[in-house]
Amino acid sequence: MFCEEMAQVGRRKSNLVKKITSFLCILFILLAASILSFHFLTKANNISHNKTAQYMNINLLLNELESMINDLDKYSLLYELTNDETFYQMYQEIVDVYEGKLERDSGIKISYQELINKEINVFNPNLIEEINVILKNVDLYINYHKTSILQTNDIVKLSSVLKEYDTGSDYYDLNLKIFSLIKNFKYEFNIEYTHNLDIINNKIRLFYISLYFIVILTAIYLLYILLRLYLLFIKPIMEGYKFVEELSKGKTDRKWIYKYNNQFKDLVDSFNNYVELSKRSYSLISDQYYKLKVYSDVGEVNYFEYDFDKSEITAFYSGKFVNKYNLDCSERVYKVKEYLKLIHKDDLSSVDETFKSVLYKSLNEFKIEFRIKFPNCDNYCFSSCTGQRKIMGTEVFIGVQIDITDLKITQKRLIEQEEQYRIIIENSTDLIGKFDPLGNILYASKSYTDIFKHNHIIGVNASEFHNKLKVANFNWVDKVVRPPYSTQEVILVDTDQGDKWISFKNDALLNNNNEVVSIISVGHDITELQKMNDKLKYDSEHDLLTGLLNRRGLFNKLAELELTTIACFFIDINNFKNINDFYGHEIGDIIIEKVANELIIFRERNCIISRLSGDEFVLIAPNYNTNFNLSILKTQLNKNLQKNYYINNNNIYITSSVGYALYPDDTTDINKLITYADIAMYEAKIAQQRNSLRFTKEMFETINKKVEIANDLKKAIDIDEFEMLFQDIIDTNTNKVCFVESLVRWNHPIKGVIGPNDFLPVAEESGLMEALDMLIINKSLKNYCELKQLADFEHTKISINVSPIMLLKKDFPSRLIGLVIKLGIFVSDICIEIRENTFINNIDECSVQITKLRNLGFLVAIDDFGREFSSLSILDRVEFDIIKIDRLFVSILHHETNVEIVKMITKIAKLKNKLVIVEGVETKNQVDKLTELGCTILQGFYFSIPHKINETVKN
Repeated sequence: MFCEEMAQVGRRKSNLVKKITSFLCILFILLAASILSFHFLTKANNISHNKTAQYMNINLLLNELESMINDLDKYSLLYELTNDETFYQMYQEIVDVYEGKLERDSGIKISYQELINKEINVFNPNLIEEINVILKNVDLYINYHKTSILQTNDIVKLSSVLKEYDTGSDYYDLNLKIFSLIKNFKYEFNIEYTHNLDIINNKIRLFYISLYFIVILTAIYLLYILLRLYLLFIKPIMEGYKFVEELSKGKTDRKWIYKYNNQFKDLVDSFNNYVELSKRSYSLISDQYYKLKVYSDVGEVNYFEYDFDKSEITAFYSGKFVNKYNLDCSERVYKVKEYLKLIHKDDLSSVDETFKSVLYKSLNEFKIEFRIKFPNCDNYCFSSCTGQRKIMGTEVFIGVQIDITDLKITQKRLIEQEEQYRIIIENSTDLIGKFDPLGNILYASKSYTDIFKHNHIIGVNASEFHNKLKVANFNWVDKVVRPPYSTQEVILVDTDQGDKWISFKNDALLNNNNEVVSIISVGHDITELQKMNDKLKYDSEHDLLTGLLNRRGLFNKLAELELTTIACFFIDINNFKNINDFYGHEIGDIIIEKVANELIIFRERNCIISRLSGDEFVLIAPNYNTNFNLSILKTQLNKNLQKNYYINNNNIYITSSVGYALYPDDTTDINKLITYADIAMYEAKIAQQRNSLRFTKEMFETINKKVEIANDLKKAIDIDEFEMLFQDIIDTNTNKVCFVESLVRWNHPIKGVIGPNDFLPVAEESGLMEALDMLIINKSLKNYCELKQLADFEHTKISINVSPIMLLKKDFPSRLIGLVIKLGIFVSDICIEIRENTFINNIDECSVQITKLRNLGFLVAIDDFGREFSSLSILDRVEFDIIKIDRLFVSILHHETNVEIVKMITKIAKLKNKLVIVEGVETKNQVDKLTELGCTILQGFYFSIPHKINETVKN
């Protein structure tokens, strides 16, 4: 039987090992498959990114090649016309860079052919042959320059060459041929790249599907394993726990049931057998319980007997005592004299007297403590003996002896610690005092005595210190003797070292009847902390630069005052950002300080001055009806805020916009009062009002309308209530549409169609411009894809307006190129229009972004050119491809000044080899006049009314 059970246990172990092994193998296979799928997926993604990077690099190199050819043509022509060696050097530098004789921007010397072949070698070999054909024609083009133009000094020959150039000779054909080859190559290269990318993306999708399938399968398998573990082990253990609880409650008729046949079943069966055995042994355990308890309670208690007749002491030692003091037996007989030799000499007389009293029967009971040293011990132990006379045939004295060594050691330590604590308390910087329930001092530490300077402090009542207190709760004793019997307070004490802030924690001590017997008071000197808090409070309520109240300080100050009327002035320095940008922030801070000094003067009239933020100030005139005349205050305020300052050799004239609101006339809410004054200031700034402007309800309604539009605009962006229109831009030389400009309209469900001038400013102010820009760009490019399917628009480019906010986003170029690649549009067919006022304060940042866009192959147009004062200054600081002359000049072409301005802009554009587009053309006379001035690319209602894409496709 036993052998059969052992064999069964062995089989269970073997089955368990097999199951665990199979679980681990399957899990390992699934994890290995996941890792492999992830590896191949990562590899495919890297290939895709590398292909995309090489595609963009090749496009950039081809764009650079087109730019090189244009620059070679320009500088060679300028050299022949002016014979200026500078142009020849510039021409030669471009050739040297192309041939690898001069370092590129990256700091390396490499020929253009080597550079582009290095990038294209991962694509179709046929593309390498095509690019070599292009480069051979470029080499021919450069050689033609060197031999036929740049090296001639013959005027007749030069004229002949220029004539050939103008009339379309072989030289001009070669130029056109190169550009045509590049364009065809770009088209084929884009198809090749798209094809390769589709193959890689298909692989990536396959790897993603495989990875998802394996991960799901692994998760299902892990859930299966967890379910098995739960059924095999966790659930039975929980049932076993309930079984044990029932046993502990006395339910002995229960049994732990386990239905699976494995090793855990052996454990359950063993436990059930143990329970059965425990039931049978319970009665025996109960019988022995009392004996075990007695043994546990006795511990180190020893028994002794004093035999009068034999003068012997018989000692019975407990096992614990024998082990503790290393005794050789648990029972020993001592002669009285022998026993007395073991006792400490200082305790011997008292023990001897006790024994004699017992001997002479003058003492029937005794209790004595003494020190005794047993033979094998190094130290004395403390014993407490209690005994009484007992007659049992012979007269004996019996008793118990208790080892109190540990108790004595503990008492000694307590005494030592009490002395240590007393020294610590006396030398502590904390103020520690003990009072009776009436407030009389029972104890005071040295620090307590030093603070209050009283010679005989014990017995003195706390009320006698009131004359030294500047800030205190004089009824603190009455409060601490009542529930919850604890108080905390901060008091200010006048001491020899000056004022001291003390934080006291007072607690009442209660007896068993919940009566207060004493009060413990512990104080901490928090003077430095209080000063620090006062400093922090000051700093938190004041502006660091000017020392004026900040927003928090302003509202805290107003909360302290009882006000009947308030005049709130909101002040903003005009063009302060431009001052900071032009002169620097150091001068800007000086101007802030000077304006603050102009406002501080009004403190003499009990005004409250605050700097809210930046260049914004608030002046509060409380109770102005009784303190001063409001009109005089406004006049003086306007005068002080329009001044000329001479700072660091700079003469700077400062003006400010001021708005104000009155309490309670305009509102009874202080927060709204400042807001209303801010609204009035904003209106004063728009109107360029130099006098203080008072808030009106109409201003508030205007702001509310803007807020309403902003809320509607947010919803409109979320559900796309916008529609794109396109306006044709005509090349009058060919009468073909060379560009279409994308225009946005908002189809409001209630207000109908809203033009961009009505909602774009609100979008910029409310932070919605970025989301709106991306929506417009997406819709425009998708509609443009449909438009390109029409024959009339096959070679048409699209022009899209971009806000300054969107342009300055660092990731804008990458987001735009990603969208263009996704839609399969040529980058060179997209023109980004940037309003001229974008450059006023951000020209450096704009220049960086524009360079990124042009390097990617996008065209860049400066829109509304000529409208802002900075127009001419930006032409040398910003790269661009197109200048769009604003309609402002077209509408008044009959003025000679405007004609000259258009001529100047056209001349600058031609000098820089840029295109010119004229906007707002509406009449035949304007077309003729502009054509006469050399402007051939025109836009306006004369040629095209903005149209929807579906209408264009239908027509």
